[in-house]
Amino acid sequence: MRKQDNPKFSEMLAILSETYKPFTPAKEKIWAAVFRKYEIEDFESSIFKHISDENKGAFEPKPADILRFMPEPKEQFMIES
Repeated sequence: MRKQDNPKFSEMLAILSETYKPFTPAKEKIWAAVFRKYEIEDFESSIFKHISDENKGAFEPKPADILRFMPEPKEQFMIES
C-alpha cells in the first residue's frame, strides 16, 4: 500500500469495526504492519470475501483470516546501475 491508500485502508477497518468489534489504535497498527506490502484493492476485496464467507464470516477476522483471500504481494524491483 502507498501513503495515499491510508484513507481507504481506514475505511476498510471501519467497515470491519461496524461488522465485528471496534478497532483499537494498537490493533490498527498491527493490521497496517501486516498488510503494508499488499495492494489496497486486494485488501478491500479480501475483506468482503471474509465478510461474505458462509463458514468463517460470522467470526471477527484476524489478519490471517483475511490473508487467506489475498494474492501474493506485488514486489517492486529496483534496477541497480
